[in-house]
Amino acid sequence: MRRLLYILYIMPMLLLAAPAARAQIVPANDDIPKNDPALKFGFQSVIEAEMSVLPELKVKAGTELRVQGDFLYKRQLRFNAGAEYKLAKRFWLLGEYTLIRKFNNGGKVSYRHRTTIGLKETVKFNKKSKLSFSEKLEWSHRTGDFNEYQNTRDAFDVKLKAKYSFSFNKKIGVFASGEARVSFSEPKLNDIYYDTELMQFTDAAGFSKGEEGWFLNGFKRIALNRLRGNLGFNFSFNRHHKVELSALLDYNKNLEIDANKKGTVIKSLVIDRSFTLFGKLAYSFSF
Repeated sequence: MRRLLYILYIMPMLLLAAPAARAQIVPANDDIPKNDPALKFGFQSVIEAEMSVLPELKVKAGTELRVQGDFLYKRQLRFNAGAEYKLAKRFWLLGEYTLIRKFNNGGKVSYRHRTTIGLKETVKFNKKSKLSFSEKLEWSHRTGDFNEYQNTRDAFDVKLKAKYSFSFNKKIGVFASGEARVSFSEPKLNDIYYDTELMQFTDAAGFSKGEEGWFLNGFKRIALNRLRGNLGFNFSFNRHHKVELSALLDYNKNLEIDANKKGTVIKSLVIDRSFTLFGKLAYSFSF
């Protein structure tokens, strides 16, 4: 059983290494413009409840408000419910559902449904310190009407996370974590050519040769597109109530597309890079 769990751990690590190795083999296309990332700020507020149904089964539910960007105009409200099941001495099976309600600039509201499954291993060095590793596979489904040549309706991601925790006593502790995300749903482009300042399509089904713009070949490119680092501390009032205060630095790198609704012309494309520093306040209640 333990060997199988370790094999399942190794496979996502290889998936993380593949995009990096491919980048060394296939040169990056310097024709695609890149923005100059500026540091932005955000805030996360979390309330969560957790209950042990059985010695090997935990269930939880919570809500999160997330704001970010200039003047904090990007807002998300999240509701989640999940469970953790103990498979072996150090291994847990993870499962979670999240409903995301996103408010964009101008008041437009959109919804996403996210389903997550994964594995977590916890190694305790002593009574005060421990190290945990988690691997998650996420499927996100976007609802409503939108330009499907600019965004994909269904996105698949793999996330790897490592977290170290240290407790000074029963009430006060500190932690640090790092996370990487590999997307299986990044835009894929074929045959980019410059003709002075214009682009041209090559032969492709459904498109005319010589049409101005880029040719988009679906959302199926694999890319390492996010890195995160988190540092914080927690305070337990008693065994039921705990608060957590932390700072999270989030780096994203994505291909941003401006296309017409027919998908015949991609007007512009930019490699969007961003750094966001989040402050996070979380309260958790354990039954």
